[in-house]
Amino acid sequence: MVLDIVNVRIGKLWLDDDNIIRYVVNPGMDESLDDVIEVVKAFDEIRKDKIYPFLGDIRGAKSISREARQYVAKSIVSSASAIIVGSPVSQMLGNFVLRFHRSEIPQRLFTSEDEATRWLKGFL
Repeated sequence: MVLDIVNVRIGKLWLDDDNIIRYVVNPGMDESLDDVIEVVKAFDEIRKDKIYPFLGDIRGAKSISREARQYVAKSIVSSASAIIVGSPVSQMLGNFVLRFHRSEIPQRLFTSEDEATRWLKGFL
């Protein structure tokens, strides 16, 4: 059962019944800094000062600005963060970058929503 869905310009967010906050980008969107600021505000509205794992499905994104990536990486307050990307090459390159930009929370990229969800359930 999906609880409240919050629509933003570039997609939607919701707290699912598995206690994971999910975010899906609409196909073909360019994510700017202003867009991710809106996403983070929606995320904070949903979480209501609780800590949940975060699952972001960015397969539909056409591009994400560097500033947007940096902002969202520093601003999402979660127990762990999983991002679904569109290809194994994107996953490999993204995981390589994550190794050099350590976060205070566990982060990982996936090409499968099921695998990402299984991994995040370890952080509930």
